[in-house]
Amino acid sequence: MFLLGSPIFYISLIFATALLILVKTKTINPNLKTASINILVLLCLFSIFDSFAITYVEVHDFRIDHYFYHHGLKPMVSEETRWGSNYENPYIIKTNSLSFIDFEAREVPLKKNDKRFILLGDSFVEGVGYSYGETFAGMVTKELSKKGIEVLNPSVISYSPKLHYLKMKYYINRGLELDELFQFIDISDIIDEVYYDYFKPAEIEGFSKLIRPIDIMFTQNSFIYRMLKKKLSQQANPKGFDYWGGEMEFYGYKGKWTYDDGAYELYGKDGIELAKKYVDLLWKLCKDNNIKHHIVVYPWHETVLTNTGHIPKNIWKKFSEERGISFIHMFDLFESIPKEEITNYFIHEDIHWNREGHRIVGEFMIDFFNGYLDN
Repeated sequence: MFLLGSPIFYISLIFATALLILVKTKTINPNLKTASINILVLLCLFSIFDSFAITYVEVHDFRIDHYFYHHGLKPMVSEETRWGSNYENPYIIKTNSLSFIDFEAREVPLKKNDKRFILLGDSFVEGVGYSYGETFAGMVTKELSKKGIEVLNPSVISYSPKLHYLKMKYYINRGLELDELFQFIDISDIIDEVYYDYFKPAEIEGFSKLIRPIDIMFTQNSFIYRMLKKKLSQQANPKGFDYWGGEMEFYGYKGKWTYDDGAYELYGKDGIELAKKYVDLLWKLCKDNNIKHHIVVYPWHETVLTNTGHIPKNIWKKFSEERGISFIHMFDLFESIPKEEITNYFIHEDIHWNREGHRIVGEFMIDFFNGYLDN
């Protein structure tokens, strides 16, 4: 919340004060006075609704738009949220001062003290459905802290290589220091690249910088403003939800490019090229800043059951080999699980890992780091 309520409350307060001054000084005509009172009543009603909605209606009010990397999280969050088909699974999400997922809401400097690694991905690395300590990223963070390595996690749901690149460019330009970046590329990134192709990051400097704090304040604290902004953004996107036949159809398409020829023709070919373009830009950004870049890929249970995991694995293996990028994959890990048991590692009716899934991924990544850091 914004102090005592939504930003519309403060607009109402300013409007009421101005109206009161005009009435007392008798510098307002009766018709304008009546219209102004009606406007004030509407503003007050909007303010009450906005304050209620941002607190009780918006389940994910810590998720916000961003002018440079499309969307992210509020800084210094510590609150209960929910995940699942009906938002039935409660968990605590926390972010630090950089707006990154963390164990607690804490100040994190841009400058590093010792070695610093970043785990960068989408909802799998954010760890939706579970508090940070229950996720593989949280397990890795704890383990590497014993070795004097700080791990940061700027991952957010529905990220893809374009947003990975933009987010790291934004923070590196602000002075964020790190040694190594582990980019987790998801199967859904291919359609997301097509979806985000319309998005143009705003300039960090310039006139828009002057009004940006107001936009951020309203985005973070006003349900009404956020919904209007979201609607306008969707209308500006030529391949938004309507293009796919609705939001549910869009999400249904996310993994199909690996096994459905129609989906591959519809978005797979273009999405792969866009993804490669932005992974390449991120690799170059890392090179320019002396950051070691790693690519990590993993399957969904969908690709295990359809025997199509080799398709994304081969794409990113070849890409990595051509550039000398460290390549890590978990396809052998999940494909070693009997098919009739594979769903035991995923949230029911969901593509994301459950606790058991996070456990085996955490163990896999910790084993990798133990071998990697000992060499």
